[in-house]
Amino acid sequence: SSGEVRVSLSFLQLYRETLQDLLASPAGQSEDSLNIREDPIKGFFVEGLQEFIVKSYSEAEALINFGLENRAMAPTLMNATSSR
Repeated sequence: SSGEVRVSLSFLQLYRETLQDLLASPAGQSEDSLNIREDPIKGFFVEGLQEFIVKSYSEAEALINFGLENRAMAPTLMNATSSR
């Protein structure tokens, strides 16, 4: 065993019954929902979801921040009156 570790990162959002890839570039984003599939060998996966190999904490942090910027957030009635 070489002791090598591979870390990959994907970031998706379920919003209004739609699965969205938060790491897709704006040009690559579609209004269509991604689909969950099942493969007899791999198991469940999200078709079309991008996966990035990260080699450092800073690479992972940059991808997560990019994904957070792409998140859709809608206020709820509770948020509209919250003092936080």
